[in-house]
Amino acid sequence: MFIKKEEKELLALTSDPVARLLFLNAFFVIIGYGLAVASNLASVEIAKVIKSIFLFGSVSYLFITNRVKPTFKYFDFGSTPFLFCLLMFVFTLVTPDIFDSLNTLQTFVIPFLYIYFSLAYLISKYGIKTILQGIHWGILLIYSIPGLSYIFFGGDLSNTNIYGVEEGQAFVSNHYGWASALYILSFIFVIRNIKLKKFIKLFLWSVLIIATVLLFSSANRASWLSMSVAMIPLLLHYKGLKRWHKLTISCILVGFIIFFLSDPGSSINFQINRTLKQENEGEARFEVTAFMFNHFNDNPIDWFTGVGLFNYDLLKNKTELTGYHNSYWVILFGGGIPLFLVFLSFMVFRPAYRFIKYYSKYTLLFAPLLIIPFFESDLTGGQFLFFPWFTFMLLLNAKIKLWNKPHHERITHFSSSHAVLANN
Repeated sequence: MFIKKEEKELLALTSDPVARLLFLNAFFVIIGYGLAVASNLASVEIAKVIKSIFLFGSVSYLFITNRVKPTFKYFDFGSTPFLFCLLMFVFTLVTPDIFDSLNTLQTFVIPFLYIYFSLAYLISKYGIKTILQGIHWGILLIYSIPGLSYIFFGGDLSNTNIYGVEEGQAFVSNHYGWASALYILSFIFVIRNIKLKKFIKLFLWSVLIIATVLLFSSANRASWLSMSVAMIPLLLHYKGLKRWHKLTISCILVGFIIFFLSDPGSSINFQINRTLKQENEGEARFEVTAFMFNHFNDNPIDWFTGVGLFNYDLLKNKTELTGYHNSYWVILFGGGIPLFLVFLSFMVFRPAYRFIKYYSKYTLLFAPLLIIPFFESDLTGGQFLFFPWFTFMLLLNAKIKLWNKPHHERITHFSSSHAVLANN
């Protein structure tokens, strides 16, 4: 309907039931967030039940239709995610409330392994390149929802700061910031590399304007940071854009910054003042981090064992927060350095290497999906960025030779920073 018939591989991917189910699981997460805010949390429990049932059905479909593939054939060090899940289970057993922690653990392990097995199957049929295009396309559709809802519920785009002032009726400012960053960075590659119908191009350009405004007015520092980092390879190294395109993008961004700085009540000035205040009075997440590091230094064995996954008892009556608000700290403080290193191996180190050496010309999603989870907990399947975060990072663990659609006689190899075809 939206994609032209010439895009045969992408159309085949978007028509595949496995890809559609993966997309819908991510879609329902965002819808769940919108309903939760709109209903003042009244919809949370029923949304959890619906999402769990749908996830169970999606997992069942993989097994019933015999679409579960041996991951070692498609991923380097393919057993690492399974080792990680096993270690997570072990470190969950040392928590004071084992059953509560195990219940939280299953909300990570089941969707995480579901993503992993789904990717193995999809890679076996379509290759990394087409799946990466599919991720960009899926993000445009799913993460356009917050911006569209803002307009639908009468949000004012002329407001230069919506943090705690005008956050809309279905999402809050952080959601707008995260969604806008993913949308903008995906848009760049979709609009250039995928042949779309004219009306959908117009729609995507319209949403881009909304996303750009909301990115700035959301006052979400994690999104600003990740966008700034993502712009570096785009403006300096990406050859898919002409110089005047890059100059235009730079001028637009600088123009937005100058405009927002000129308004004393804007999100940028608000965050500057807020940051200066936090430097003097302290910031809750930094206080949590300092407290936990001090505790671990006083109890060195905890650096190797952690305090138990999803165990936040140490924070009670010690800080403003009841959790770390940091996906990486959940692993480090919960399971110690050994578990943390296993996690980093497939969620940071290998993806970072692959992105820098191979993929920086094909995607810019690495920066936001690396940085934003550092400021928010996204380790359970119902979290805002869970599906794009793990889908993207796990994809960057796939064997490089599977860049193109796998064939029995012809596969793709990368040489230096570009791809060449070689006979197998």
